[in-house]
Amino acid sequence: VLLLAVTALAAPATTAAAQPPPADPATPTFAGRPYLVREDGARVTLYLRLERAIPPRFDGEIPATAQVDGRRSSLAALPGTGTGAACYSAAVRLDGDDASRLGSRHTVALVLDGAPAASVTRRVRLRGSREGDARGAPLAC
Repeated sequence: VLLLAVTALAAPATTAAAQPPPADPATPTFAGRPYLVREDGARVTLYLRLERAIPPRFDGEIPATAQVDGRRSSLAALPGTGTGAACYSAAVRLDGDDASRLGSRHTVALVLDGAPAASVTRRVRLRGSREGDARGAPLAC
């Protein structure tokens, strides 16, 4: 009986030790799945929504960049989402016909500026434009 009591007391300590550390508050997290839309030819636009808005710098710029297959672009708040909204877009140009083929898979990343830089990455498929894309409708923006 004593052995069971000691084991029961030790179990919560090992469970707590096995849990990962809490997420860094500076690290962005996606709210919903980002989507990548072919606009024309090789130009694509990444749309994403985050759990929280990225505070702008002193000059009003968003201190983060988006990457699509390593190609960097500035983030822009989606029009009409208001201040404090966490919905963004970024436009990039992809090289090659295969890269801009509908259904092709691409690695997208959001990188916050600062030291150390924080980032989050996902794989998404390129798709054609749909009604509501520009305002972030599929992400409920």
